[in-house]
Amino acid sequence: MNKVIQMVLASVVIIFAIAAYVFIIKNVLPRFVIKRRYFCDENLGRGLKKYKSENGRAVVYEPHPSIRKYIKQYALISDGGYKYLECSLDSGVNHIVYNVVMLDRNDKILDVIEVMEFTAKRQLSQMVYLHPDTSYIALTVSAANGERIPSGDISYYRRKDVILFGAAVALLTFALSWVLGVAIDFILHNIGINVMEISDFMFGSLRAAITAGILSVVVLVKTCNKKNVKVVKK
Repeated sequence: MNKVIQMVLASVVIIFAIAAYVFIIKNVLPRFVIKRRYFCDENLGRGLKKYKSENGRAVVYEPHPSIRKYIKQYALISDGGYKYLECSLDSGVNHIVYNVVMLDRNDKILDVIEVMEFTAKRQLSQMVYLHPDTSYIALTVSAANGERIPSGDISYYRRKDVILFGAAVALLTFALSWVLGVAIDFILHNIGINVMEISDFMFGSLRAAITAGILSVVVLVKTCNKKNVKVVKK
């Protein structure tokens, strides 16, 4: 195998390593390490009254008084095997962000989704499709007309998961540094350029790993503040 092909393969390894690094940090770690969790207690806006429609497919609820000035009523509708939610919004609301907590008959959380909607003076919200096993809905409003509502904060990260996330990023960064170092060393060696000593390379990799781990935690915490996600000790 000639040097040109070897250098091309080393370049491919570099590109693949960087792509894998970005993919794991962006998609894998948030899903399996820094899992978003949810509070579910009596403070949620569970419906207080319900009214069945004539055909029995819709149940209309009045939400918790704490959010009734934003959402007047909401309906849990079953239609052709699908379940979805529609909300009747207050006429003064033109932009709203709310969480939909889906619960089964045993009050187990099936899923939680965040809905952001510009109502454009429509009092009826868009349809929000639900988990098929949904029996009850709870709502919290986290923002209305551009104003944040801290009481609507129902999601959180565990502190130990945040630390584990930073450690995982540091480990991945260290591994990436070694892969890049070996590949770049190979390329430079083929074109006759001397490379750094192994001790210098080790120190640089450790420094990059520690920096990446700390920065990932700082960015994550700042992102939490913007998304109304708490970091709690659990």
